[in-house]
Amino acid sequence: MQIITDVHIAPGVVTALRGENIDTVPVADVLAQSADDEEILAYARSSDRVILTNDRDFLSIEDHPGVLFYDRTANPGRVAIAVRNIDDAIDTMVDTTLYIPGQWA
Repeated sequence: MQIITDVHIAPGVVTALRGENIDTVPVADVLAQSADDEEILAYARSSDRVILTNDRDFLSIEDHPGVLFYDRTANPGRVAIAVRNIDDAIDTMVDTTLYIPGQWA
C-alpha cells in the first residue's frame, strides 16, 4: 500500500508508517502546503496512493483510491500497525473508507 498523508497528519505518524516500511509521502513533499482536497485527491488517484487523513471532508467522496480516516489522538505506532494490517488483509482500497486504528491495531 502506498500512502499520501494529508496536511494535518503529525510527523510522528509519518515516521511510524515509514518504520513499518509503508511507502508514505506527506502532501507537503509533492504538493503545495496549501493544496486543497481536490488537488490531494487528484494526486492520490494519479499515483495510486491511499489518503491518510483526519479531515472529515474526505468521508463524503465516493470515487477515490482509498481513504484511511484516523483518530488524531491515536498513538502513531498503533496507526502504523493498523495500516500494515489493512495492507496485509485487503487487496485493494479503491472506493473503500476505513477508520483506524479501531480493530485493525
